[in-house]
Amino acid sequence: MRDHNLIDYAKKMRREMTGPEQALWLALRAKRFAGAKFRRQVVIGSYIADFACRTPVMLVIEVDGDTHAEDRAYDSRRARKLQECGYRVIRFPMPT
Repeated sequence: MRDHNLIDYAKKMRREMTGPEQALWLALRAKRFAGAKFRRQVVIGSYIADFACRTPVMLVIEVDGDTHAEDRAYDSRRARKLQECGYRVIRFPMPT
């Protein structure tokens, strides 16, 4: 069953992307990166991934800003769960 609160929050995050997220999205969108189809703020299980590609590879790209610095243990659990769903997770730390 889909969590509609999580879906609504992901939609809000799409409208309010950070500067680094916007820059990365411009490089990823419309199959600009190696022909791969990326989506932004994707609900996967009970988490929201910044960017996700299902084909040709299962890949999640995370842009770590201020919010990620607050709880590294949560990020580790989250990455593990995404990996259990078959995704490879790549993180890009952004300067604060």
